[in-house]
Amino acid sequence: MADFRKWILALSVLALVFTFTGVASAQGGVTGEGTNLICQAGTAVPPQLRTEGYTELVGDITLICTGGSAPVVGQPVPLANVVVNLQGTITSRLIGSGSEALLMIDEPGAVGLSGVGPAESQSLCTTPFSGCQAWVGTVSNGGGTGIDIVTAAGSTTPAPNVYQGITSGSQVTFFGVPILAPVTSGTSRVLRITNLRVNANGITGGGSGFQSVLAQISVNNVQVSVTNPTVTVGYIQSSFAGSFRNGANSAAISTDNEYQCQPQTDKLVAVLRFSELFGTAFKTRVNGGGLYNSDSATGTAGASAIQNIPGAIYNSESGFISNFTTPGSTTLAPLTDTVGGLTFSAGLADYGTRLKAVFSNIPTGVSVWVSALNLIGADGTAGAPSTTGVNPADATSPELAELVSSEAGQDSPIPLQTGLSGGQWLLPVSSTGTSQAVWEVVQTLPNTTENYDFGVYITFKNNIPQTTGISATLSYAPTPTAPFSASAAGLASNSLTIPRFAVAAAASGTNFLNINLCTTALLFPYVTTAFLVPGQSGFDTGISIANTTSDPFGTTTQAGTCTLYWYGGPPGAVTPVAAEPTPTTLGAGGIGSTVPIMTGTTALTLASQSVPADWSGYMIALCNFQFAHGYASVTDVGVRNIMASYLALVIENPTLRNAYPGEFANVEGLEN
Repeated sequence: MADFRKWILALSVLALVFTFTGVASAQGGVTGEGTNLICQAGTAVPPQLRTEGYTELVGDITLICTGGSAPVVGQPVPLANVVVNLQGTITSRLIGSGSEALLMIDEPGAVGLSGVGPAESQSLCTTPFSGCQAWVGTVSNGGGTGIDIVTAAGSTTPAPNVYQGITSGSQVTFFGVPILAPVTSGTSRVLRITNLRVNANGITGGGSGFQSVLAQISVNNVQVSVTNPTVTVGYIQSSFAGSFRNGANSAAISTDNEYQCQPQTDKLVAVLRFSELFGTAFKTRVNGGGLYNSDSATGTAGASAIQNIPGAIYNSESGFISNFTTPGSTTLAPLTDTVGGLTFSAGLADYGTRLKAVFSNIPTGVSVWVSALNLIGADGTAGAPSTTGVNPADATSPELAELVSSEAGQDSPIPLQTGLSGGQWLLPVSSTGTSQAVWEVVQTLPNTTENYDFGVYITFKNNIPQTTGISATLSYAPTPTAPFSASAAGLASNSLTIPRFAVAAAASGTNFLNINLCTTALLFPYVTTAFLVPGQSGFDTGISIANTTSDPFGTTTQAGTCTLYWYGGPPGAVTPVAAEPTPTTLGAGGIGSTVPIMTGTTALTLASQSVPADWSGYMIALCNFQFAHGYASVTDVGVRNIMASYLALVIENPTLRNAYPGEFANVEGLEN
């Protein structure tokens, strides 16, 4: 509805302009009112352009021409070359031997404008390098009868009124455009240049500052004076910000800490927020509610119904789209080109704004799911944004984005997997622990600065590897380097899809999830190998550690090894030791074993297998399972005369207590 209102407003502005200037019908019998044709250059509404964009649509440029010498019926019309120079590289799609940048004469197909020109169909000149010769003739149509350009001397068939531009770097040229002077006071001839795209990122270097884009217009080969030849066609500024929110979508996230001994199923751990910094930053593929917004297949049939009115403002990724007639034919057909099996249409973007999250450091055993639709609260009323929440949007939401299967493909939103609450989608994870998700905006409010939120859900079973810093980078899509190189993306192309974006300079991987090991710390306060002579005499310490995660309380069973940290030195030493003994690993097979200590079992070792003879001190065992208990016995070799034993003390793990205050509050602690 908001787009429609803007459309009506744009047409009202056009109607107001031409109420005073008229669109030339150049009635017969007029006399010359001067020898110079004067064209006033301008642009109606310079749009906001995204500094991240390679293919940003600038505002239409108009040349409103008055005066000139009286035309003579049956004579050729002078042909001009109309040249536009932009500040940045022109990236309008290349179509055939020309581009999608178009010049239209006298607003063909416009609504609410009187005169012969607006009443004509849009007819394409098919020779963009030379233009199309036209003659002065008389044309009758729904706009009345008047002098106009025709296909041949004595003909009444209107000549082509749409011309393709030839682009080269920052310049586009429209060759061989017939310029018929309107002559009569109060009338004008209108040349409209549309579908000009520019590499905004190349102009700003990706910077966040506000910058205008200028265009300079000139007309060659005919006697034309262009007043105000330099016009502002757009304003570049930063358009996107990414952020991370907690699982309740109520505040900014502090990294979510999960624990390997606490299996999770479909837990919402983070919400990815894509925020636009001005109301038209996120766009649908075509005008709101139009054809193709939920289907990126290009197609051609029926395209004439969308975005084909000269001068109308469309807050979409697409520009001016039309079905044209060509000389000698009355059949409507879009201006298309097929490259590499894909069909591209002039003015029609390949998809709406796409939003991408690239995930890194996903560990083996962790399944990551994302919401297939953006998350909202209750649906807003018609024309109002939805409130923040964690419910998937539906077709009635004014803000809607759908997961798609690739970042640069002409593809439709992927079907939702069944059997999942809320429509989550399982991400494929590469061998390096990376993955990505891409969503396409299909409904938006151009008058509102919006957020699009997407949930991240995890599922894992017990005893997965410890991983810290699971992160994501948020950006537009597509971006280099997978679909295209940054250098190629900033140039005009006949094969790269539109739109294209650079990764924002401020975008970086943000850690939103850590998966920590569940551990038990055991203190063995006295361990000795005093006076030990292996096999003969002295003391040694036997150590046993039990994995007690099997219990009648419903604890999840776990398995893992223990790392033994030794602190001490020669008995009775009065100077600090040079270095502590190297930590050792205790597994099911003893010291050096990497076989996990299974739940309900005990691992055994002797201190002499880890520390030198004649050593006394203490040892802390850090076991990679939630509950462990230890036992030690100090004996003389052979257990002949002396034996003393004790239970190891459980040291409170403050990380677990803080993360799970209820479940871990009663873990044993020294408290001294």
